[in-house]
Amino acid sequence: MPEFTDRDRIILEDTHDTIIKLKTVILGTNGDMGLAGLVQSNCAKIEKNTRWIWFIIGALGLAGLGGGLFELLR
Repeated sequence: MPEFTDRDRIILEDTHDTIIKLKTVILGTNGDMGLAGLVQSNCAKIEKNTRWIWFIIGALGLAGLGGGLFELLR
């Protein structure tokens, strides 16, 4: 089995530090929501906006249908 050298230890420490930094960026720390939290927040906002857009389209469609029926029955 090969020996564990000082070079290997340095590489392992660098890799560990890099993983800690990536985990902090992705998951956040100390109240910061990180990238995962930002994605979740933006998805919720998009979903809310999509509901409003469909509501407006539906309301306009019903208003157009009501106006068309009013003209036909007049």
